[in-house]
Amino acid sequence: MDRSEPTRKQAFRGALGDVELRAMQVVQVALMAGVLFFGLVVAVLAIRPQTVGAAPPTPAATLSLLSLVHGAMALGAWAVAFLLHGALLRRAVADEAAGTGADALAALRKAMLVRLALLEGPALFGLVVCLLAALGGALRATPIYWLNALSALAFLAIAVLSFPTRERVETSLVEHFGH
Repeated sequence: MDRSEPTRKQAFRGALGDVELRAMQVVQVALMAGVLFFGLVVAVLAIRPQTVGAAPPTPAATLSLLSLVHGAMALGAWAVAFLLHGALLRRAVADEAAGTGADALAALRKAMLVRLALLEGPALFGLVVCLLAALGGALRATPIYWLNALSALAFLAIAVLSFPTRERVETSLVEHFGH
């Protein structure tokens, strides 16, 4: 049996103090809250009665083009986010930048933040397209523009499913840096 294995696990557990875990959780909640609150604003604006003299409607051609751009952006960002997350962790392992528990935790925190930031961009862009459609009344008339909100829902789902609990972070540290 490799005697360094329990030592590495203990180093990871020792590096993950309450302050470090709370910091990771606060950052993730903040990113989630921004998308959630913006989505709620869009929803409220979409269901409010239209007033005379409101914002001029955004042309359907523009909304369609923005929806296509959003779709392409979302697909690209999701692919890059997960590829880059894995690449950053592999690089940290290969460079032995994660020599200590604190170094491994820093590499994991960086990879998680990069992934979330890349996923948040299309989520907010999709909600902006929904906002433009809502302000001009097109969201009511053509509900297919709500599809732009799917990237925000997917972002929130990933953020909830990957929320940094002590068990998840320790498991991830051991998986990636415990060799």
